[in-house]
Amino acid sequence: MAEIYSAYQQALAETGKFDFEDMIMLVLEVFRNDPSLIQVYQEKFQYILVDEYQDTNSAQNEIVFRL
Repeated sequence: MAEIYSAYQQALAETGKFDFEDMIMLVLEVFRNDPSLIQVYQEKFQYILVDEYQDTNSAQNEIVFRL
């Protein structure tokens, strides 16, 4: 399984694509490192609706709380 996952990650990197988990983690990384960007989104959105909140993970929760 580890070899398959490694090959999968390599194929993503080679083609410049992302999977769902990568997209969440990249957004979170940018929000953590760029306070001015998160401020733009905080001012833009007054309310946020999270559908299926019980299915969110800690990274998704952090994004919502930062917003």
